[in-house]
Amino acid sequence: MKTFIGLRCNKGYVKKSGRSQLYLLVGIEKEFEKIPLDLDWPANLVDENNNQLIGQAKGDTVCNDNNLIIREAIGRVNDIFVTARLQNKEISMAELLDMYNNYLRLKDFVIYMSEKIKERYKRKKITENTKKSQTTSLLWLTQYRKSIPFQSLTPKFIEGFEAWMQKQHSKRSKEKIKLDPNTIANIMKYVKAYINLAIDKDHIPIKNPFENADVKTVQDVKLIEHLSPIEVAKIMKYYRTKITIGEKLTLCRLLIACHLSLRISDILKIDEKKLEYYKSVRKLIFHPQKQVLTKKLKTVYVHIDDTAMSYLEDCVALQIEARKSGLKISESYGRKTLKNISEKIGMKFSGFHIGRHTFGTTYIRAGGKVTNLQQIMGHSNINTTMRYVHIVEEDSEADMVSLSNFYANAEKKPLK
Repeated sequence: MKTFIGLRCNKGYVKKSGRSQLYLLVGIEKEFEKIPLDLDWPANLVDENNNQLIGQAKGDTVCNDNNLIIREAIGRVNDIFVTARLQNKEISMAELLDMYNNYLRLKDFVIYMSEKIKERYKRKKITENTKKSQTTSLLWLTQYRKSIPFQSLTPKFIEGFEAWMQKQHSKRSKEKIKLDPNTIANIMKYVKAYINLAIDKDHIPIKNPFENADVKTVQDVKLIEHLSPIEVAKIMKYYRTKITIGEKLTLCRLLIACHLSLRISDILKIDEKKLEYYKSVRKLIFHPQKQVLTKKLKTVYVHIDDTAMSYLEDCVALQIEARKSGLKISESYGRKTLKNISEKIGMKFSGFHIGRHTFGTTYIRAGGKVTNLQQIMGHSNINTTMRYVHIVEEDSEADMVSLSNFYANAEKKPLK
């Protein structure tokens, strides 16, 4: 592949200042394109043979600065050509221009990950919540290093980042509590995912540092936050007390997750029309919102018993009431509300996903089959479902066959 790059000026047009516009002329085989430099200079002081400007006076600092810009731009194009040759790949002019304009993104992992998160969210490859989680992971990474050239992504760097995070404190707590190991594993998981994208999708020529790095990217199943049946019963009792509509709707959504394993993104989609359909078929039949966005559709079927149906009916009724009152009970509002409620009733939980984990562990405790749980929760990999088996103790209550009956029995026990 024959390539060319050279400094040129538009001698055919001279500005009132006596200067002409500068640009780079790049060529691949017989195709040529101009890359503007946003610089101008007197045409007679442009040395096109040596790709540099000649100063207008001795010690011309402006000329020196402009030459630095020109050398950086030429270096950027040469770097793209060299990378293509090392990969034994021929690139088109369109690819060259795209890579040139995205050069910094393809050289610095921080810029790459930031832009890639925005791009994937815009293309609906990730949900808003996933975007927030990945952006938070990026913020931790930038606190460790503001700029990370791809070539510096080594196993030693990855291990150093994990070790640094283990010394950091949670931003969510006023007390100095160190980051939870599962939080660190989640951050490492997202960093690994974007390094994989850089290598597999954008062909960044680096060796994957995670292959030889001694770090955790999978959450410890023992640390997965879930509620016991007694704790669910405690929430159910509090739900029936006189509380604000915001608290009631928030708890209703959490209890739906505990009884039906739904993610909050799917609970928020339940409306009057869907409720009527679910009441007629007595089943949830849907594609999880998370899968809709990623295009990996898998239909989920979940049986709805009377207890679960009552919470679905309450949820829709409360949503209508809130809407009439001009209240928007969003997910972010719900997270704050759950944290406040947990402090009131002497428990510890802060997000809706604890309900989904609670369903998984309680289903296994109640004697449910792992393969059935996999289908109910919409897991594509059985190993994901097996987390709940590992959490549950061996002496799980085998005689409990109904999830709602299990909660109901626990509810009869006195509160501590």
